[in-house]
Order: sequence, then structure tokens, then C-alpha cells
Amino acid sequence: MMAQDRKTSFLFSENTPYVEDLYDAYLSDDRSVSAEWQGIFSVLQRPPIADGNDSARSATPMSLRKQVAVQALIGAFRQVGARQADLDPLRWSPSPPLAELTPAFHGLGDADLDTQFSTADTHFSGAENATLKELLAALAQTYCGTLAAEFTYLTDSAQRQWWEMRLESSKARA
Repeated sequence: MMAQDRKTSFLFSENTPYVEDLYDAYLSDDRSVSAEWQGIFSVLQRPPIADGNDSARSATPMSLRKQVAVQALIGAFRQVGARQADLDPLRWSPSPPLAELTPAFHGLGDADLDTQFSTADTHFSGAENATLKELLAALAQTYCGTLAAEFTYLTDSAQRQWWEMRLESSKARA
């Protein structure tokens, strides 16, 4: 059954020239293909979005750039936040501040602190969005508190995601 589906599917490699010809025709004149093909090809004309949220299609390039900067900031906390952790109870050798853990390093400023950003791929709360200020507080508490965890070197992505979920869902408290 599956072999038959492969032979009749428009995605099967023997059908590739046919689909390419249809797409070329669509690019020349979208009315030259059926409504079904118009729907399929019209999706290819929209820019891809990282988190699958269709509302991002109406976002401005600046807001998308800032969302990418927020994701880079989250990645920086996950990678080097442990270097900023509060592990010295006597405060004899405080950790030097790390530039990559600041919003400015990623092109974000004070004006962005009250801006809502997507929290996709984080485990801080059930909310889909948070202000940069809230996100910074959660990141600092999780990765720069009194518990340090270095896990981004792990090659198994499931293990890395487990650490992210465990640390971020509890903000490294339990």
C-alpha cells in the first residue's frame, strides 16, 4: 500500500519535474494552475517563521530581529550563565559580569524591557509571551543563582532539553 502511495504522490521523486513545471507556470501566472496548486504554492511565497506562530507573518523586520536577539540572549544564559552564578557564600571572589548576558550585547535596549516577546522553547511558565524584563529575571534566577549547571556541551538534544525543562520550570529551586 505504501509503495503505491509513493508512486502516485506528487512528492515522489519521479514526479519532481511535473511539480517543478507547475511551479514555474504558477510563478509566471498563478491562474495557470488549479486552485489546489495555487494554495500549495502560495505558502512557498511567504517567509518562514521560526516558532510556527502565524501571527508573526505580520510582524515587522525590526520586531523579528529583536525576537531573534531575545532567543540569542536565552541561549547565552544557557551556555555561560553558570559562570555568573552566585557560588561564593563569603563573597570573597565575586564573578565578573559577562557582556553576553546583557541585553545590550544582543542589540536590545532599555526601551525593549517592557516589550512582550515569545517564550517559545523556554519552560518558565505556561505563558506564550513575557516581557524582556520578566524573561531576564527568570533567566538570571535560573542560571545565575546559587545553583550552577553546565549542560550545553551534551551531544544528546533530549538530554539538553531535559536539563532546560528541569531548571527553567523550577527556576533552579528544587
